[in-house]
Amino acid sequence: MFSFWDQLNALVTGLPAPFIDLTSQGLMSNTVVIWTMIISFFYLGTRYRQEHYIGCVIIIISGLVAITVELQTNDPPLGTFKDSNGELKHSSAVWFVIYLLGTLPSGISNCYKQKCLKSVDLEVMYASLFAGWWQIFWGLVFFPVNWIRLPYPAEPNPPGETLDFLSRSITCFMGHVPTNSSGLPISSDAVCASPGGSAATWFVVYLLFNVSFNVLLLWLTKRMSGTWAQVATVLCLDIASFFSQFRFLMGDEASPLRLEQYLALVVAAIAMWVYNLQDEVDVEGGLVKGSVPVLPSQAASVSGTSQATSTGSPVPFPSPSPSPIPSPSLPSYHNTESCYGITTASTCSTTRTVMPLVMRTFGERHPPTATLERVTPDV
Repeated sequence: MFSFWDQLNALVTGLPAPFIDLTSQGLMSNTVVIWTMIISFFYLGTRYRQEHYIGCVIIIISGLVAITVELQTNDPPLGTFKDSNGELKHSSAVWFVIYLLGTLPSGISNCYKQKCLKSVDLEVMYASLFAGWWQIFWGLVFFPVNWIRLPYPAEPNPPGETLDFLSRSITCFMGHVPTNSSGLPISSDAVCASPGGSAATWFVVYLLFNVSFNVLLLWLTKRMSGTWAQVATVLCLDIASFFSQFRFLMGDEASPLRLEQYLALVVAAIAMWVYNLQDEVDVEGGLVKGSVPVLPSQAASVSGTSQATSTGSPVPFPSPSPSPIPSPSLPSYHNTESCYGITTASTCSTTRTVMPLVMRTFGERHPPTATLERVTPDV
């Protein structure tokens, strides 16, 4: 299911992508955060605080800032983009609606990944490998979507031309201009032979970056949360929008950023800072971050002389017990740090004995890195 939702997201957002400028795509992709937050609230039981909601609102505001001038002056008209030949064209507003709808599967995917990665401690590289193979399968299943007639300026691809469509795609992918039935090059596909390397060459470069990004994003989803990882990608989209204005990366499609777009990128970056002012918690009050859920009793920080609960209020360490140092005939102690709040040794299967030498050093005090329980030794 990892790959199903990812492929559905790639399919729906990929259809309008050629007809929307990259900066607008990045800003609209930020709405994935909203979907992820809503779905995780009901599906995962994640509970958010005021800072999290404010961060998401700031992300929405950044998208509105980016199109302020277009909305006020209609110059340039909303929906204007550059094609691969560097010509200005205007796309239908339907493309923007389709793109926004395509972000919903991404929100579902983020929450499903978090559930699998944390609940069963799924290994990141294993999940990435098999999700990639399954995504090829789902790509074939969704191929008939290419037959749907889409708004201008998309070209129709009827079912009867599927084989010819695939043949032209492979030819173009290898850096050659496809030919028509008369053997003449198709002028509209002249971009396939553009200087700088074939699409296949740049696809390999793309894979190097994309695979690394997906593996790291999956690790962040497991270590933090799906919502946090998606908020973090706001910075990635900011960087992508910034680089989209350079010809050595975008070719003739490059378009310089306007002042309002720069401001929108800055506002979106501030949203991540605001979001991280507080940690996410679950319905039981435990911290969501970590490879597995952390209960409130385990969420305390052990730095300095105080520990912080999941609400952020300081709680002083317990004072050292006045009990004398135990005699050499020591009772056994069990470390229940990994028992998630279980303090009865008989019910905790992961307890282990702490070395008597450590207990002679600490006496009857509780070391800050574990919760210790005294258990009467067997006779």
